Order: sequence, then C-alpha cells, then structure tokens
Amino acid sequence: ESFIGSMEFLRAAPAQSYADAEARAGLRALVGGGVVEGTEVLVIDLDKCVHCDKCEDACARRHGHSRMNRKGMVVGNISIATACRQCQDPVCMLCSRAGIARMPSGEVYITESCIGCGICAERCPYDNISIVSLEQEVEERTTWQRFAQFFSKGAGKELGKRMLPMASMKAAAGPLNIQQPLDAFGEIRKKVAIKCDLCAGYNNQACVQACPTGAAFRAQPAQFFGSTEEILQRRAQ
Repeated sequence: ESFIGSMEFLRAAPAQSYADAEARAGLRALVGGGVVEGTEVLVIDLDKCVHCDKCEDACARRHGHSRMNRKGMVVGNISIATACRQCQDPVCMLCSRAGIARMPSGEVYITESCIGCGICAERCPYDNISIVSLEQEVEERTTWQRFAQFFSKGAGKELGKRMLPMASMKAAAGPLNIQQPLDAFGEIRKKVAIKCDLCAGYNNQACVQACPTGAAFRAQPAQFFGSTEEILQRRAQ
C-alpha cells in the first residue's frame, strides 16, 4: 500500500484549508525536488527518529566516509534524506572517464576510473555527490614495514608506471577543485567522488540496519508517493 493511501496524506478535505495548503506544498516539493524521478530514496519517519545519527555513523564505518545526511526535504512527518536517489536518467553518468556506471540491478556507483575532477558533483541537481581527499594514516613503522611499503607503492615496477592509491586508504573531506594541473595525474587521483550506491556488494544497507527505532527505510518513490502524473493531477484538483 502506498504512503498516500496508508497515511491519507496529501488528501485533505476542502474545508481543511490549512491542511490543504500544507498538502499542496508537499506536492510541489515532491515534484520540484525531483524526488519522484528517483528509483530509490532513503526515507526517515520523523515520528520515530531520535536524531542519534547512527545511520550516518554506520555509513561512515562501512565506507570510510558518510555518503548520506539524514537531514533533507521534509514532507509531512517524513524526511527524504540527502543521499543519491538512483535517478532514472542520471546526468552524473555523463563522465568522460567512465567514472560512474550503473549495475544491471540499477545501482549507480563510482568506478575505479574516477579521478575526482568534481564534474559529476556539479551536475547532480540534488547535491548528492561529494568529493573527498584520500589520505594515508601516519604511523610509526619498523624498517621492514617501510621497506615493504616502498615496494607496495610501485618501486621495482616498470619506469614511468604510476600506481593508483591503495584501496585501504581512508577518505577525508576535501574542497572541490576542478582546476587540476594537466600534467599532475597523481595529484588529481588524490581526490575521488563518493555517493550512495545502496551498499552494493553487501547483504544489507548500513544506514537502515543501524537505525535503532526503525525510522529509516528505503522506498521506491513512484510506489510510495505516486507517479509524477498522479501528483500533478492531485495538484490540479
């Protein structure tokens, strides 16, 4: 059953002028904000949410940096969290380096080809893509550890071959700067785009799994709210 049907949301009686105005504002937000154009959104029930931020913390633990923000568009008693909506027609995928791709199952994800140029983040109309800097942990190492690290970075390989950063590096927030030196591939690759990919490759979604009250859940907008056409028809009434 849809959210509209189960909650009788956005169907205020004509006599309830305040509720009707609020409902129409909610309709405008859903259409204008492009929510119903997504294929899956992170919804938070504000009646259950205790603002503990465990959803964000779980995302950061799994991915090294949180790919979502629980604060977002509020419609009635729910919030559409700031996270990738897996758009039906994602403009972010217009990447000259194939830095973003879509799985057969629909998840849009960042590929290893990403150089962190930031163009996808600029193209996303919902600000759901971030650019982060890759940083290595600084720690004391023994002589053998330093020697091993020397080779892990590509020493002994063919001259001129550049090694990409190791996958174990942690991501830390960094400023967006698309004016990168043309001859500095290493500097460019120190940044990378991040976005929600619905925890592709895992058997659950960290944000939903970590919510202690069951406030966070995933929903398909067209089924949950109704299609764009249905919403526009209700607005016209």
